[in-house]
Amino acid sequence: MHDDDLKVFRKDGMVYKSRKERDISIISVLASSGADPATITIEVKEFSPFGSAIGLLFGFVPIILFFGVIFYAIYKLGSRR
Repeated sequence: MHDDDLKVFRKDGMVYKSRKERDISIISVLASSGADPATITIEVKEFSPFGSAIGLLFGFVPIILFFGVIFYAIYKLGSRR
């Protein structure tokens, strides 16, 4: 479990991905569905600040490169005069 994203590994090898509601715990979801939370292994991944930073970096790098090429082209065209 990471944030509200769930990855369920069944004993038969099947893997399912899902999301839970933000305001409810996974234990109460399992209990309300009839599953015994004591018999299920739940692993929670810790938040990694580097994951968010890398995502932002990959989001902004193409934009920065695009504007860099535009400014370089404008600079080269202006220096010809």
